[in-house]
Amino acid sequence: WRLVAGLRYTDETRRASGESWTELADGTIVPGDTRDQERKMDKPLSGKLALEFRPSDSVLAYASVNRGTKSGGFNSIELPPENREFSDERLTAFELGTKISLGAATTLNAAAFYYDYNGYQLRNLDQALLEVFINNNDAEVYGGEVELFTRPARNLDLALGLSLLDATVFDLYREVSGQVFHFPERVMQQAPPFTFNAAVTWRLPLGSSGRRLDLHTNFNWVDAQQYTAYNDPSLEQEPYLYGYASVTYRPRRDNWQAFIWVKNLFNEEYRRGGDDVSL
Repeated sequence: WRLVAGLRYTDETRRASGESWTELADGTIVPGDTRDQERKMDKPLSGKLALEFRPSDSVLAYASVNRGTKSGGFNSIELPPENREFSDERLTAFELGTKISLGAATTLNAAAFYYDYNGYQLRNLDQALLEVFINNNDAEVYGGEVELFTRPARNLDLALGLSLLDATVFDLYREVSGQVFHFPERVMQQAPPFTFNAAVTWRLPLGSSGRRLDLHTNFNWVDAQQYTAYNDPSLEQEPYLYGYASVTYRPRRDNWQAFIWVKNLFNEEYRRGGDDVSL
């Protein structure tokens, strides 16, 4: 048995100053709001507690709880007063897992986790001003991961990974054309419920001189995911398969290398982000 514990105290203060103004059509400058603010981290304590158990030399089991804080900050001065500042984010993470050696060349890792967010810092958009800002909501994430690493032959490496995720943000409000809508829950942004990845590397010797070619490829299948806080259907990313392949030449001394690669092997079109700017 092994017990790991840690405690951290963070003293952080952020300051923001500035002013806004509007220039009229005739060139007149109309002063707007001014800012001279200071905010101190209001959740300064974080820590970790983990218990590890080794029933044999090839098996490690563990349970852990971690608490961490991401400090709050300031949004644009152009936003309404209630959106110009956001609070600390507090995450309490629980995890159970195991790491198993299946012989000399194979390792299996598995973990299940639960994340409880208090004050989750949610990226949002003021559609009237087209200003990105952060506000705070509660959120929770359930998930699990399985990873397998193996070397079935001397020069061949294989890796497989599987991830399941259920991520939810609670109590969102959205104003459209003066009307406020309440969403009790929405799927967290960029949190696909299922992902699968596989990688293969084959190290091919070139004679007996020590030179070799490394042939590598990996694939990632990513489930549907959301890019907006309110899960706008028009900006939902459909599932896609991403592939990568490379060939690397390594000389005997290995102090330089040459390689060629292909990204997005299947020529998939997919979004990297998005915002709904309709009113």
